Amino acid sequence: MVNYYLKIFLRNIKRDKTTFLINLIGLSSGLACFFLIYLWVSDELSFDKFHKNNDRLYQAMLLDVDESGTEVFEDTPGLLAKALKEELPEVEFAASVIPSNWFDSEGIITNGDVKIKGKEQYVGKDYFNIFSYKTTQGSSNKLFIGLNKVMISDKLAQKLFTSNEKAVGKTIEWERKRFENDLTGIYDIVGVFQSPPENSTEQFDLIFSYELFFQKWKENLSNWNNSNPYTFLTLQKGTNLEAFNTKINEFIKSKSANSDDFLFVRPYSDRYLYNSYENGKLKGGRIAYVKLFSIIGFFILVIACINYINLSTAQANKRFKEVGIKKTVGASRKKLTIQIIFESTFLTLFSFVISLGLIFIFLNQFNELTGKSLSLNINNIIVLLILATIVGMLSGFYPAFYISKFKPIVILKGRAFKSQSESFLRKGLVVFQFCLSVILIISVWAIYKQLNLIQTKNLGYSRENVICFKSEGEIEKNIGTFIMEIDKLSGVSKATNSSHNLTNDYGRTTSISYKDWNLNREHSLANMSVSYDFFETLGIQVKEGRSFSRDFNNETSKLVLNESAVKKMNMKDPIGQFVKYGNREMQVIGVVNDFNFESLYNEIKPSFYRLLPPENNYGENIFIKINSGNTKNTIDEIEHLYSKFNSGLPFEFRFLDNDYQKIYESEKIISILSRLFASLAIIISCLGLFGLATFTIKNRTKEIGIRKVHGSSVFEIVNLLTGNLTRLIIISLIISLPISYLVINIWLNKFAYRIDMKWWMFLATGFFTIFIAWITIILQSVKAANLNPAISLRDE
Repeated sequence: MVNYYLKIFLRNIKRDKTTFLINLIGLSSGLACFFLIYLWVSDELSFDKFHKNNDRLYQAMLLDVDESGTEVFEDTPGLLAKALKEELPEVEFAASVIPSNWFDSEGIITNGDVKIKGKEQYVGKDYFNIFSYKTTQGSSNKLFIGLNKVMISDKLAQKLFTSNEKAVGKTIEWERKRFENDLTGIYDIVGVFQSPPENSTEQFDLIFSYELFFQKWKENLSNWNNSNPYTFLTLQKGTNLEAFNTKINEFIKSKSANSDDFLFVRPYSDRYLYNSYENGKLKGGRIAYVKLFSIIGFFILVIACINYINLSTAQANKRFKEVGIKKTVGASRKKLTIQIIFESTFLTLFSFVISLGLIFIFLNQFNELTGKSLSLNINNIIVLLILATIVGMLSGFYPAFYISKFKPIVILKGRAFKSQSESFLRKGLVVFQFCLSVILIISVWAIYKQLNLIQTKNLGYSRENVICFKSEGEIEKNIGTFIMEIDKLSGVSKATNSSHNLTNDYGRTTSISYKDWNLNREHSLANMSVSYDFFETLGIQVKEGRSFSRDFNNETSKLVLNESAVKKMNMKDPIGQFVKYGNREMQVIGVVNDFNFESLYNEIKPSFYRLLPPENNYGENIFIKINSGNTKNTIDEIEHLYSKFNSGLPFEFRFLDNDYQKIYESEKIISILSRLFASLAIIISCLGLFGLATFTIKNRTKEIGIRKVHGSSVFEIVNLLTGNLTRLIIISLIISLPISYLVINIWLNKFAYRIDMKWWMFLATGFFTIFIAWITIILQSVKAANLNPAISLRDE
């Protein structure tokens, strides 16, 4: 029976190659896009879910409430983990962790003549009971015996000792300085752990004991009002999360009466996809892109299936006699339905094979675009094969139902049953296709314009010809000397350093008082520590007063404000006035224009800037303004100077402009993929329109012949044939344009600075869609209108 169905299928392909190729192209491209998106979405959803206790693994979060609203933070008090485990029976294990991103730069690892950079974590004793990072050599328990122990990753062990086995029992020199605290020392390697997989949000090379970090920052970490580490925990089986969060809400306030922080826990695996909060409430995060790509992939697949349905029903007239004869000789409707569904499934499986070929061809480019390392394995192929089979069966269901239902006597007399509901469904599918296409077109346009705004917006500082890098190794210990040497280079305009890199979100704000500090009234401002020439290096304009200068004494007791801070504190004539920062009174010496030191997702924060003298060796971010014209030679000179301080370490710098662009990497990916998907959706939708035009014209062939005999011109016939289909496109525009507006505004609302959607953008999209549709329809209509009436009126 299968051989018989296959022969019929091949015969139908030979009879109508054009329809077969259109279906094959539509389904193959649709399946390939869907499969690529499936691989990407699967990878995104897998992040941080590889831990054994994933269903009971949580992260403690802080809600910080002040006069400007509620903010959510990952950093928690240093005493929290121990207190939660000791005082709450619901907590099975808890550990404080200083994550690798707590440090702005990587530490330096030395083994003999080998020097490399690495990322570290400082972890509590329960860490390996909470997380499933496998120990391949040695013992994790020894890490917590004394303070001079370390575990390293298998990748680091290979670099330093050529094998995991050789690493245990050896020592390394670790260089890490943070402000006045120095973690530099000789550490014994007690174990080797398996490097975190790519779908882990935490990536690190070394693990030290949290107690080591605690001893260095004991004064701060012993204070419930200070927050540095992350706190991770596993809850006992059966713990009600909502009830537990209610119980711990004021846990920190019970330890410190003057605390404004509230506590809750969230699933650990949510931190990657659900990482955006607004005024204390979960707003979403990267999950929005997962949902968006999932919807796009599904819709493209649906559009491809709709094409098959339209083209199959459009070609149904050619099969009516075949169906009539088969029914006359005893073929049941069930067998005919199975035959047609088999043909659909076989075509889809054929398309599946081609789509796999397309994936293998384009997967490397897709990985490069998305920054992933996706690959096809046997499990993925089996899942995709099952999906393709289901798609084939569903695609063939309606054509099978439509073709097999006709009665033999009606078919053999040359009359096909016409149903208004079927016509409505077919037209409705085309409207649906073009609705999706229009939404994609206008979305692509909006994304492009928003990215253009991001790239061209005046941030209030100059990022052109500015290179930046971290102060590491000997430079970290001698920042002042290093910057003075940099300033001497002829190709350097200015050099400076700061506590912030101008691209990451700033994080917590700092309390400061003005005039009314005796009333204990404070204002929350962002606090950035900067060195001399910071504003000059970055071209930030001083609006009033002056910036920090070596020509004045006691500059560390001075502050510079931005415009937003002056407005927030309602300062009149701010220059020379005093504010209170902690226990110190500090004088305002200048006001600078507002500038964006975070991404454009955030509005400019009211901020103050205090001096960070280079001789104190603080401020990990070094910025160097290079004179234009001889950039390469100047960078070579900077690299040579860097090598004098850090012999053996590679000089890794970035242009500040490139750093800024990386913030919006996700938006760039969406922009490129959306252009691709929109183009593909339009092409596939036009194929669907081509199918409907073909169906309409074939049904009206004799009508066209009669009209030509009675004197109708080609233009009149083309107008007749295109009128109904044009109305379908207009209906799709009426439906889709308001939806587009809502969808785009939801996305744009993530940005504090965004484009305004103009009415003409929607109008232009409408005209473009109609134009594309007309080209598709008119090609078929003109061909039909020019057909000889004698041929049109001939009985088949």
